[in-house]
Amino acid sequence: MWVAEQVWVEQPVEVVTAAFGRRPVTWLQPFLRLAWQDGPHGRADARDAHHDLRLRAGPPADGAAASYQLRWDVTSPAGRSTFAGNLTVRSLGNGALVTIVTEVAGAPANRQPTTLRPEELAVRSLLGQLRNALEASAPVP
Repeated sequence: MWVAEQVWVEQPVEVVTAAFGRRPVTWLQPFLRLAWQDGPHGRADARDAHHDLRLRAGPPADGAAASYQLRWDVTSPAGRSTFAGNLTVRSLGNGALVTIVTEVAGAPANRQPTTLRPEELAVRSLLGQLRNALEASAPVP
């Protein structure tokens, strides 16, 4: 299954790319936990979930200011999910468009129909959490 979500951040693209370029990426852990709580199964198992994130600079995507290879592994009592894909940052107006396109492994095969899949909700929540944090921070000079 594939998930594609994007969000516009009201910060200069340089500020957003600088944030994703910070190492180590452990600063993203709280955002992963919050996103997982919003995601699959209403996250009854969120407290016991273990998150492993790898975010590596990738080959430049067409028109992107920055492109990263993304891998987010979640192990919880409900099972294991792996999100593997790309995170790109593009300039759009006076802000930045952050896009995640990822393949998800570990999603249940026979699920009930829903308007928003749990995995989509987790990625959308992650982008929303990141947008809120980036917009609350002062621009980097």
